[in-house]
Amino acid sequence: MKKFFVVVVLFVCFGFFTFGHNVNNFNFVVNNGNITITGYAGSSTDITIPASIHRWPVTAIGNEAFRNRRLTSVEIPNSVTSIGNQAFAGNQLSSVTIPNSVTSIGNQAFAPNRLTSVAIPNSVTSIGNQAFAGNPLTSVTIPNSVTSIGSMAFSGTQLTSVIIPNSVRSFNSNAFGRDVEIIRP
Repeated sequence: MKKFFVVVVLFVCFGFFTFGHNVNNFNFVVNNGNITITGYAGSSTDITIPASIHRWPVTAIGNEAFRNRRLTSVEIPNSVTSIGNQAFAGNQLSSVTIPNSVTSIGNQAFAPNRLTSVAIPNSVTSIGNQAFAGNPLTSVTIPNSVTSIGSMAFSGTQLTSVIIPNSVRSFNSNAFGRDVEIIRP
């Protein structure tokens, strides 16, 4: 009887930690007690990502999790530390608030959308390739915490100038597209 109980417990635990789940239309996986949102099965275009599911914190938005979902608004909780590649790509977002907990923004994470401005919080250290490309951005704030900006991160925008803090150690000259004045303090 003990062996059977142990086998059942191991099977349930292994299955729970290996296979994805869905709660309130959010698909997710659990890894070491942290949740990564991997997809969205709902039809709403205005969503609020939960800060936790089953008492586990939502710490990551996975690659392509909300890609091409026709989202017009999204609330990202303060528990999220990373936004994956193409996580919100191909939507209709006109504004987004990136919480102070986020440290990395993946490749094409918000490209293309309808963002006209974006404030990157002081927690972010890296901005991926084409992260905000193809948005009608006219304003962006890059904080001193950022150390790297990927290739074409802000290409295809309406930016005319951008201040890059001295903390940024690496960025390609094409990170901001043509005709953008790069100002280094």
